[in-house]
Amino acid sequence: METHAHCPVCHLRFEREPGFFWGSMYISFGLTVGIFLAVLIAKSLFFNEIEWYLQYAITIGLLLVFSPVLFRVSRVIMLYAFGGVKYNPALQNGPIDPVTPPAVLSAN
Repeated sequence: METHAHCPVCHLRFEREPGFFWGSMYISFGLTVGIFLAVLIAKSLFFNEIEWYLQYAITIGLLLVFSPVLFRVSRVIMLYAFGGVKYNPALQNGPIDPVTPPAVLSAN
């Protein structure tokens, strides 16, 4: 699954430095463990009659299905937490000045 190099709307460069998204693996791991535990606890509380190995199989299956979503979400969290990216509602419909992309103007 490849991430775009630049935002198609505001032309922001996503990868701040080489290897920047390696840290998102830790975020993805934390999200996966949190979801695994939440689903496992919920299944234990509400579906107590299901065998333990079936509970693990269902939980792991759900995590495999949602792993592409977790991959993207962890990268977005990494960008917002450590990449200096801020949401700008003025750019929702495209760059303000189409000649000079806003990412170039604020790249510092």
